[in-house]
Formats: sequence, C-alpha cells, structure tokens
Amino acid sequence: MKNFKTFWLLSFLIPLLISCSKEEAIDQSIEGSYVGYLSAIDAQAISPVEAQADVQIVEDHLVEIHCYSESLDTIVRLNYYANNEDYMLCLSGDDFEHEYGHAMSHENMPSNMMGETEWRYHLENEHSEGDEHFGKFGMADHSFECLFEINHQDQSYELHFQGVKQ
Repeated sequence: MKNFKTFWLLSFLIPLLISCSKEEAIDQSIEGSYVGYLSAIDAQAISPVEAQADVQIVEDHLVEIHCYSESLDTIVRLNYYANNEDYMLCLSGDDFEHEYGHAMSHENMPSNMMGETEWRYHLENEHSEGDEHFGKFGMADHSFECLFEINHQDQSYELHFQGVKQ
C-alpha cells in the first residue's frame, strides 16, 4: 500500500514539476538583448537605423522593453501571451484602455484551455476583430519585433523594431 501511495504521489508531482520548469524556461528565454533595426512606418524617405531592445520579465506575463538607438530611447511595458511556439505582445494597463476603449477584464486564464493558446483566449475575451497588436517573440529563430507609437512635440508616428537575440 505504501508503494502505491508513493507511485501515485510521484505520478502526480513529476508532470507538474516538468510543466512548471518548461514554462519558466520558455518565459525566461524571451529575456535578453535583441539587436536589429528601427524603421519608420509610412515614411519611405527614412532609412532604417541600428537599434537595440533589452527585454526583461517584470511580472507574470508582463515584460519591460527598453528600445534605443541614436534617435530613440523609450521604455514600454507589454503583456505577453503564449501562441504555440511564439509569444505575442499586447498593451497593458492604461495603454490598453486608451487603445481599445475598455479596461482588461483581468480574468485568469483557465488552467486547462482544451488546446486553446493563451493568445487565442486573450483575443476572444479582450478584443474585437481587427484590433491592432504590437509585436511578437519568434522562439524558433530567436527574433523579436515590436511596433512603437511615438508622440513627440504634437507629432505622432510609428517605428517598427525588428531584431535577433544576442
């Protein structure tokens, strides 16, 4: 009977430990420095400039991105959601409410989503069709891309960062 209890306990704990360490390892792998280029959207006259983005996980499903070049130095915080082998980005907090016209519901994702990704769950519960999103981490090629909306001296423009992890 004691062996049966030990077997039952181990059969429950081992998958749980493997699951937690796998998710933690994937999350941690998005952290780091990405080197690439910033390009202006809708401004063909401006050439891409070299840039770097330093990514750090600051909370569960929240990253801080410090993107800088010779002409830009900005820090943003974005939520990230697993989407198969990638991680997708979306605004957080007041930025989310300003962009989409409503606050996030703060619903916790169910632990068993029956094959649904965190990203799909987020889209279905927080967004309308056609809502714009702001980037992703490509886990297969260690890439990162992000769209930055810049407001400076009564001018608004968008810059697109695309880089690879160093």
